[in-house]
Amino acid sequence: MRTAYNLPDTIIPVAIFPIGYPHPDCVPAPGHTKRFELTSLVKYNSFD
Repeated sequence: MRTAYNLPDTIIPVAIFPIGYPHPDCVPAPGHTKRFELTSLVKYNSFD
């Protein structure tokens, strides 16, 4: 990404936000519709 956008070393990209419309032939990645159960991701009053 640094080369494509000619970013200097002082700029650290942390995210890419695609803007626009998808190509008509575009299909979602295989894992796009896979969802995790909230219980495996959300923790209440602890971090373990």
